[in-house]
Amino acid sequence: MSSHIDCLRDAESVLITTPDPYFAKLAPNDFVGCSEHVTVIDCWRLMGIRLSGHPKIRYVPMGRYLREGSDDTILRRLWDNLAL
Repeated sequence: MSSHIDCLRDAESVLITTPDPYFAKLAPNDFVGCSEHVTVIDCWRLMGIRLSGHPKIRYVPMGRYLREGSDDTILRRLWDNLAL
């Protein structure tokens, strides 16, 4: 019988929709398995420290901006202009 970790390792995408502390304790190796890459969508942003930057994991924290650089500068300018 497969375990829940086996299910995670076989997945191409994982959606975390509950803030259960169990998920915050999962390690990158719990997700990396058969798939070349896995996308982890974290609605509660529980696993950012553990999963961000792993070469085989695309970590998507809901409610956060994923691209750094010029786009965030443009958004900051827009908000600054609205405050006037």
